[in-house]
Amino acid sequence: MARTAILTILHYPQHVTEYGVHWNFFYTLAVVKIVSIALPKMYPLLWAFVFGILQQTMLKQGYETWILDGENKRDTLFSANAEGVCSLMGYFTIYYISDAIGVFISKTGIRIKSWIECCWRLFAFALLFFLMQHLAEHAFGPPSRRVVNLTYIFAQMSLLSFAIAGFLFVQLFSIIAWAANVPYFCVDDSPWSGVEPCLTASVNRSGLVFFLLSNVFTGFVNFTLDAHHTDDATSMFILNSYLLTLCVIVHFCSNPKIRKHS
Repeated sequence: MARTAILTILHYPQHVTEYGVHWNFFYTLAVVKIVSIALPKMYPLLWAFVFGILQQTMLKQGYETWILDGENKRDTLFSANAEGVCSLMGYFTIYYISDAIGVFISKTGIRIKSWIECCWRLFAFALLFFLMQHLAEHAFGPPSRRVVNLTYIFAQMSLLSFAIAGFLFVQLFSIIAWAANVPYFCVDDSPWSGVEPCLTASVNRSGLVFFLLSNVFTGFVNFTLDAHHTDDATSMFILNSYLLTLCVIVHFCSNPKIRKHS
């Protein structure tokens, strides 16, 4: 509520087609959290299946067309926040699929062989979700974050699974490189530091700072230019520039030895 009030006072540029007039993603996170607490913890894939079917069924009843084709007049509280409200079950689906993947990862043993198997299985999950995304595109149309259709859900899960698998691959490579006594580059003198990439360690130590700075940088960008009408090349340049800046700041702040030498 405070965030909404502050953004309104500051006239922060917010496009109503993102989540609606009053809704924002923090409300979505809150509702997802409440639902995850209220429902039984067992069988996350079952909940994902139920919410996914309900979400796509609801969208096929005309809500997707109503939202995406500009027919929404936003003359009631519900219609004013249609994107945020109508996408909730889609985010429930993403949450429970992610929960199932988390349970799978948590059951991995302590042996390197087990983690290698986990890694290639995650890559397989990413490929499976990617194929399901293409099937969903033929059945339900292109992915849409505004309504969080099944195509978007599979696209996000493919991306997230691939990202986790990629990070795990880097971690495994670091462990194998350390075990083989391959030289590594890190500011930490500990011989175990090679097991964890330096930037990963820095972000892990300063996760909250990284998150808050990301929001501040995003706000600064949105205040200084029209982000909704910026071309792709400029957008990618800005994104990569402030991501690089964030990483440098967090890595610098998380490693006192760098500050001392500088």
